[in-house]
Amino acid sequence: MNGHAVRRVEQARRDLAAGTPVTFDEVAARAGIGRATSYRRPELRTVVEERRRTTCEALTLTGHAVQIDQLLTLQAPADQGASAARSDQQSTAELSGVLAQYTLTVQLRGNESDDSHRSDSTQRCS
Repeated sequence: MNGHAVRRVEQARRDLAAGTPVTFDEVAARAGIGRATSYRRPELRTVVEERRRTTCEALTLTGHAVQIDQLLTLQAPADQGASAARSDQQSTAELSGVLAQYTLTVQLRGNESDDSHRSDSTQRCS
């Protein structure tokens, strides 16, 4: 029941048209729950209050500044992650090159060894 009520409140909150005030009465009516329930249950109250807060903040210059700051804060770790991924790709490419060289060297030495064994057996047979 808890998860179901939260989903209904979240859906009701999303269904409110842009510019429509987010009120406990409106969300509760759309979600089919009592207004007192939306106030009393912390998880439901949080859903409504969060939307009210973000809606009010988004309409102010301070709200926009906060959102920009949050986006920039999130962008820095993303940029660091992308840089680390590029570094990992470069390291992988370098290691692949070294491994290919090593494999070729081992194969060539194996061929040389086979050739020397063949020449030894050829000499023994003659």
